[in-house]
Amino acid sequence: MSDQTPDDANRKATSTGEDGPVDDATAPPPAASGEWAAAATDAGAPAPAGGDVPWQVPNPTPPWPSSQEAAPGAPAAPAPAAGWGAAPAPGYPAPAPGAPAPGAYGAPGTVPPAAPYGAPPGGYAAPMGGAPAGPPVYDPHGVGHTVARLGSGAKKAGKVSFAVLGAVLEPEDVVEILIQGKLRGVPGLAALVGSKLLFVNERTWKPDVVVLPLTATVQVQGWQDDRTATVLVADGERQEVVERIPDRLLAVEFAQRVRDRVAAIASQPATE
Repeated sequence: MSDQTPDDANRKATSTGEDGPVDDATAPPPAASGEWAAAATDAGAPAPAGGDVPWQVPNPTPPWPSSQEAAPGAPAAPAPAAGWGAAPAPGYPAPAPGAPAPGAYGAPGTVPPAAPYGAPPGGYAAPMGGAPAGPPVYDPHGVGHTVARLGSGAKKAGKVSFAVLGAVLEPEDVVEILIQGKLRGVPGLAALVGSKLLFVNERTWKPDVVVLPLTATVQVQGWQDDRTATVLVADGERQEVVERIPDRLLAVEFAQRVRDRVAAIASQPATE
């Protein structure tokens, strides 16, 4: 009795064949059974006689064409014309008509080189030298020259009075010296202008403007403490008082100049 099993006999019959021995390397794989047999049958391979099918893996589904490859049967894209950049990659909008070629901007995601430090951006003219000039200063009466001698507090407190003084002066008037303080209860000033004195304050809506000609009868008096000074100018029944003058030394100089001018006028011979 032979020990050969049915599987050995089937393997021997498969390797022998009708035309002679068959090489094991070219022999078909052993028959499959179960789900492998069903897969082979579904793939379309003919099943051999006897009910068993050779062992094999069903053909895989061909891959879908990638975005870089043209689909089977689709017409090829036309080549770009001479002088134009490459066509934009899928997902990028097409350039507008008249726009430069996409290749001129570089690859997507790249940053153009920055301009050198200090160079103005292209398309803008170079700035003009220096800051724009302000309005010209016009001071025909010398008010600014005398205001420059005041302290910071007097300059700030008399801004309105200085403007009023410049508005009421005659074209030929020149201010020699002025003092700033309180005149009739509001900020004001007194100015020596040639042969007359001007008293001006910044009363709201209606500033007080007093013109006092210098004569031989004009008298000047002054007082001062450790902080401010006061100057009184009287001519008969008329008198004006400038008080709370922060520049005490300037108040003393003002009173002395007025006395000297009055003395000079009084020394002149009377004309018939």
